[in-house]
Amino acid sequence: MANKFKAEKHIRQRYSDRTKLWTFQVNIQYKNEYENWETYNESFSEKDYGSAKLAFTAAVDHRNEMLKQIATVGIKKVKPIPLDKVYDDSVILFPRRKETIRKRKQVYDKYIKPTLGHTDIAKITSYQVQLNLNSLIEDCTNTTIDRVYTCWQYLFRTARMKKYISINLMEEVIKPKSLALKVKKKNNKTDYDTLIKIMDKMRECTRNSDKDKFETEIMIYALFMLYYTGMRPCECFALTRQDISIKERTISVNKEIGSSATEYNVLRATKTELSTRIIPIVSDLIPILNDLLAYQDSEFLFAKFDGTLFDIDKVTNKVRYASRMLGINFNMYQLRHQFSTDLITEGVDPRTVMELMGHNNAGMTIDYARSNEELKLKALEDRLRS
Repeated sequence: MANKFKAEKHIRQRYSDRTKLWTFQVNIQYKNEYENWETYNESFSEKDYGSAKLAFTAAVDHRNEMLKQIATVGIKKVKPIPLDKVYDDSVILFPRRKETIRKRKQVYDKYIKPTLGHTDIAKITSYQVQLNLNSLIEDCTNTTIDRVYTCWQYLFRTARMKKYISINLMEEVIKPKSLALKVKKKNNKTDYDTLIKIMDKMRECTRNSDKDKFETEIMIYALFMLYYTGMRPCECFALTRQDISIKERTISVNKEIGSSATEYNVLRATKTELSTRIIPIVSDLIPILNDLLAYQDSEFLFAKFDGTLFDIDKVTNKVRYASRMLGINFNMYQLRHQFSTDLITEGVDPRTVMELMGHNNAGMTIDYARSNEELKLKALEDRLRS
């Protein structure tokens, strides 16, 4: 048996030969407001604190706090508050757009709720939080770990504001780094011929109805717009007739489709202040826009058959399905990456590309530009010839 800790009044020590773990139980007998004897119990396990020493220290601190409370205001019996309840409170206290809340709930449900959802927030330790985060490092990316860490921050901030706890345990938690193998994605150059193949497959996969045929053609027009302008899909599907000037050869990007605090698929301000911009219309896009303006009756250029806005996720699924049928790894956002890559490769100055993309800084634009093996080989050969 392991050596005992220093004897402390009102603290019972138990060591398990089976688990090889210590448990320290705060046990205090006291008189309640009716002068009747009651017993207060609270356990502190080595398993929850990472070491027997930390569990013992926590038990001593808690014993001291409870003795002080008994001597002054008495013990107030507090109903346990499960972490699930704290999560629900966090959504109310920190409202975000519905899409943001949906993603945060996915993170909570997958990585936190299964093991700790029913645990009393007052009994959750920084050690448990650290173990939860550490359990992700083998299989999850740094992005996922960041999201789980942020979710924990919201949970403890909420618990403190609601007076469920008094300390911020996240101050003791260190965000770990992912150890998952990073498989570099192959270059997926989205050239014009590939895009046309995807469009043809989309038509082939469309049901034989006026509604479905119309909406497929609208999606195809949108792909052309993304290819020639590099705008975000959420900006493209928010365009109206007033945003297009064939005469002046300009497209005004001033809004996007997204979610609000209460609804999905609504118009809202662009992602950043610099995302509001004017994009010139290239010559090849003019006949496509003229056809679109004649084909579409709605004020919104990329509205559905009934005039309502598209759900971009559904458009994405249709485009992805057609691409997979062709054995091509493609999504709409690749057109934006390709737009940036083409301009940078052609030697366009980063400032111009940044303004066309609607980025806040040139660094973001460089991050978007994708290199490829041919460009790398050419750069190395040019170095040897110089």
